[in-house]
Amino acid sequence: QAVIAFSRGYHDVTDRFGLSQVGNILFEDIMKRNYERNGKGQEHLKILDYGCGYGRFGMRFSDVDREVIGVDTSDEAISEALFGNHPHYGQFLPNCSFHRIESAKVPFVEDNSLDGAVANFVLCTIKDDSEIVKIGKEIRRMLKPGAPLVLCDPHPNSIGKDYVSFKRETIENLTSRVSVAVRFSGIPNTFYDYWRGKNDYLALLKEAGY
Repeated sequence: QAVIAFSRGYHDVTDRFGLSQVGNILFEDIMKRNYERNGKGQEHLKILDYGCGYGRFGMRFSDVDREVIGVDTSDEAISEALFGNHPHYGQFLPNCSFHRIESAKVPFVEDNSLDGAVANFVLCTIKDDSEIVKIGKEIRRMLKPGAPLVLCDPHPNSIGKDYVSFKRETIENLTSRVSVAVRFSGIPNTFYDYWRGKNDYLALLKEAGY
């Protein structure tokens, strides 16, 4: 199954919503399934963080009973996750790992071996639908039957809205995959998302086999 969560913010909201809420959704679902299957909610869990960035999710949620595998296509992000000055760095048990990958290819994780997966603010950065389907299929390959994938992306209705730390470009005629400029306070570079509505995500997930 897949759960889609839309968020209206980025940096601060990623920590509060993208980590806490997505983590809660993921682990509550896993615990419920474990109780239904064997009457026990706690067991060693293996979780994939696809597009892990600087590794905040893994550093926050890994412990003796939770192994988090973080993967990202960015050398810079993986280097920061492994060696950077992240505020959470070194405060958790070392039951998480970070790996640089090619998109939609995680060959070192076996089929049907994951208890769950998350992708926080990842799919919105990908223009091609076919690439999202490939990523979805690769994650599904690794998930145990029925294990959840939880996605968090910007809310589709936040186009043109002003927030404290960023602004998303105003676009009158929205169509799937239209480029949306995002400008963050204090950061000179402009970043781009690709707009998709809920039905777009649902269609892509269905094509990927969810």
